[in-house]
This record gives sequence, C-alpha cells and structure tokens, in this order.
Amino acid sequence: MENENSPTMRYCGNCGKELVSNAAFCAYCGAPITKIQDFSSHQVGAPYIITEPVEESPRRAFLTNFRGALTAPREEMPQISSSPNFSQPFILNLVIGLITAVALLIFFNKFDMQFTESFVDSIPLGLGAEDASLEEFKGFYQYLLPISSIFAILLNWFLMSAILWILHVIFASDLTSDMRKFKKMATIVGWAQIPLIFTQSIAGLFYLFSPGGEVVYNSLWEREIITSLSFDVFSPIIMIVAIIWSVAMIYYAIKSLGSVKSNPLIICVIYGILYFILFPTVI
Repeated sequence: MENENSPTMRYCGNCGKELVSNAAFCAYCGAPITKIQDFSSHQVGAPYIITEPVEESPRRAFLTNFRGALTAPREEMPQISSSPNFSQPFILNLVIGLITAVALLIFFNKFDMQFTESFVDSIPLGLGAEDASLEEFKGFYQYLLPISSIFAILLNWFLMSAILWILHVIFASDLTSDMRKFKKMATIVGWAQIPLIFTQSIAGLFYLFSPGGEVVYNSLWEREIITSLSFDVFSPIIMIVAIIWSVAMIYYAIKSLGSVKSNPLIICVIYGILYFILFPTVI
C-alpha cells in the first residue's frame, strides 16, 4: 500500500547519483536539474528521473570534467574517454603552456644567463664568445624559450597521444588503427596532463622565491643552475610523481575501454617510462 508521506528519491540523469533535495545542480557531476518525471503513483519510494537534462555549456562542461578528473579520476576518466574531443584537452594544455611560459619568464628575471663556448659554437649564427651580438642573442633567447614552451607542451601532448595510440594498437584485441581511436587516446592523454599544472606552478613559485643565481647553458637543451637552492635536484622527483599520477589517470580510462587483451597496466607502465625518458624534468 502506498504511503503519500513517504519521501521519494531523485537521481541524476547524467551520472546516476542520488540528488540532494531541492538542488538545482547535481552535487557530483554538476549537471543542471530541469524537467523531471514523477513516478510517485507507482510504488512507494519510486524515483524521480530527469528526462530532459539541459546540455552544459562548453565552459561548464570543461570545469565539470576538470573537477572530476582532479578529484575523482577513477570515475571521471572513463566518462571523459567515452566522449572524445580535441577542444577541451587542447584548452587544458594551452593553459599548461602559458603557466610554463610565465615560470620561464620569472626564471630569466631571477637568474643571470651564461653561455659556454660549446654552446656558442653549436649556434648556427656565427656568433663569437666576445661578439657584442651575443648579448642581443641572450635577450632574444630569454623570450624565445617562454614562447616556444607553449608549443612544446602542445607537441608533448600530441607525441604522447601518438605513443599511447601505438601501444593501444599493439596490445588491443581490435587491431584497427583508425583516427577515431587516436582521438580517444588524445583525449585521454590531454586530460592526464593535469599534473603538469602543478609541476609547472611549483617551478614558477620556486623561481619566484629563490635567491637567484646563474644558469649556465652548455647546449640548447643542457643547462646547469647555480644557486643556493637548486631546483634541478628536486625537478626529476616532482616529475616522477606527476608521471605516476598521470599514468594512474590513463589506467582508469584504458581499463574502462575493455579493448585491451592483456593487463592495461602494461601499457601504462611502458607509457610512463617513455614519458620520463623524453621529459625527465619539469622545465
């Protein structure tokens, strides 16, 4: 017998979680609550089900995915992988690139740049160690690196997406390698770059509050920071933590696909090792 005073339960049509009474948005996924269907005429405790959820704006969808991937990757990464797109991870990696550029600008403002003879000889500009134009090159280099770091982060995303795609093709039960799978891998890797927000921010804060010093460039890619607090000592450690965090996010996404014939952890371990070989330090 139905009891009219018995409370009914309401569930989110987007994530399926129980809704808070009189809530305008789902507390778990952020989906707005609009039209509902009342099943109270059925049995006691029958749920209200959202039948026409309002589509989230791109900005709100991005923030919802970001919050979910950050706080609950086990639940959010499978949902993200089920709706692949390039736009949201592109925006995320662009933000990471901008944070990296700001960190580098702070770095060059606090540290005096020095070039070794081997560095000068490696530059195809015909600069001599005593050439006055070398100072001009220093100024150019200080702005070239921050700008190029934005493109480097985006290139990092594309390269690691290609690596994960290749690994998935090798270990997957379905050996078809179409672009839809690459888009899915790019979406997964793009969102798994979230830890870089923290690594690059930590680097920027370190440079901001460091006492300064010198940075000696032996080549375009090899440098030595001379200061009382050397970030280069901690940079690989921070990067390892970030890679483990990123690999865990990828694992949850790959596992949810169900298309890997072996343990998806194998793919993730290989991915993590290759990531550290290619990008061993923060900046």
